[in-house]
Amino acid sequence: MKRTVKIFLYVSLFICAAGAAVLGGFVYRLGIVRIAQTVFLILFGTGVSVFTREYLKAEKTVPYVIAYAAALFASVFFPAIPTSVWPFMPIFAAFTVITGMYAGLSAAVSCLMLSVILSGNGSITLFFAYMMSGIVASLVVTGIDEEFNVTGRILTGIASLGFLLIWCFVLPSAEGGIAKYVLPALNVIFSLVILIIILKYYSQRVVRKYADIYTALADTDCELLKRIRKVSEKEYRHALHVSYFCDRAGRCAGMYMPLMKCASFYHRAGLIYGKNDQENMEKVANEYFFPPELKNELLSYAKDKNGVKTKCGSILMLSDSVVSTLEYMQDQKEPLGMEYSKLIHGIFAAKMKKSALSDCDLSYHEMNAIEKMFVSEEHYFRMMSS
Repeated sequence: MKRTVKIFLYVSLFICAAGAAVLGGFVYRLGIVRIAQTVFLILFGTGVSVFTREYLKAEKTVPYVIAYAAALFASVFFPAIPTSVWPFMPIFAAFTVITGMYAGLSAAVSCLMLSVILSGNGSITLFFAYMMSGIVASLVVTGIDEEFNVTGRILTGIASLGFLLIWCFVLPSAEGGIAKYVLPALNVIFSLVILIIILKYYSQRVVRKYADIYTALADTDCELLKRIRKVSEKEYRHALHVSYFCDRAGRCAGMYMPLMKCASFYHRAGLIYGKNDQENMEKVANEYFFPPELKNELLSYAKDKNGVKTKCGSILMLSDSVVSTLEYMQDQKEPLGMEYSKLIHGIFAAKMKKSALSDCDLSYHEMNAIEKMFVSEEHYFRMMSS
C-alpha cells in the first residue's frame, strides 16, 4: 500500500476516534472538560495501536481502519444497554484476527475505555473484568493451528468470562432478581457463539490460507525439489537429511511442521539459478508462490544463516550445520574419530560462542531438548556416513 494512502487512512481513523468521543460526550451529557479528557484518551489509545501496527509492519490496513471505526461508534452505543451484556470479549478476539495481538489489544482497550467513560460508571471493576476477559480471548485466538484443536481454548476463554462476569455483576449485587443472572448468562452464550465464528473464520482464511501450498511444497514429488536434484544430487540428499533433523527438532520446539519441512527442503533452493543468495532465493520464492512466512525465513537464511533469530531459522541452522559437518568429513575422507555426542556438543558450543544461538527465540528448555535429540540420533548419523 502506498504511504500516502496509508497516511490518509490513519488520519481518517484519528478523526473518527475524536468524532466518536465527542458524539458520545454530547449524547450522554458529559461536561466539556470530561469530553476533552475522553477525546485525549481515545486519541492516545488509537495512536498506540497505530504505532504498534507500523512498528510490527502489520498488513490489512483497510480492514483494520474500518473495524476500528465501527467498534468506536459501537462503543458509543453500548452505554445505552446493560453493562453486563457488553460484547467486548468477541471484539478483542476480532481485533486480534484483523490486526494482530498487540495492536488489537490497544484498539480494543480504547473502545472499552470509551464505553466505560460514557456509561458514567467509571468503575475500575467493570473495566478490569472486560479487559481481562478480552486478553484471554486474544490468547485463545493466537496460535490456532491447522488441526483446529480449540475446544480447550474456548472452554478456558468462556470460563474466564463467566468468572469475571459473576465477580463483577452477580456477587456485588444483593438484589436485582433473576435479571442479574440472566444477562451475564446471555453475554456468555453470545460471546461463545461469536468466538466460535471468529475462530472458524481465522482458521479458514488465515491459518489454512497457505495449507495447500505447504502440502504441495512438502511433497517429495514437488517440481522444485526435482529441479534441485537435477542440478545437484548432493544438494538434494543434503536437503533430505536436513529435513529429517528439522522434523525431529521442530517437534521438540512445538513448531508448525509444514513450515519447518519446507524450510529444510528449500533452504538452498537458490542454487537452481547458480548461487544461493537472496536475489535467487527471492526469485524461487516468487516463482513457486512461497507463503510469506516461508519466504521471509529463507530470505533471512540466505542472507546470513548465523544471523537468524527465529525458532525456525535456528533449528534449520543447527540441522544444516550437523549435516554439513558430516558431509565435510566424508569429502575429506576423515573417519569419525571423536565420539558422536562430543561432536554435537561442539557444534552447539560453537554456535553459542558466535551468538548464533544465544540471542535466538529458542528457550533454554527447547535448546536443551533439541541438543539431546541430536545426540540420540547417532544411529542415523552413522548410517549417513556409511
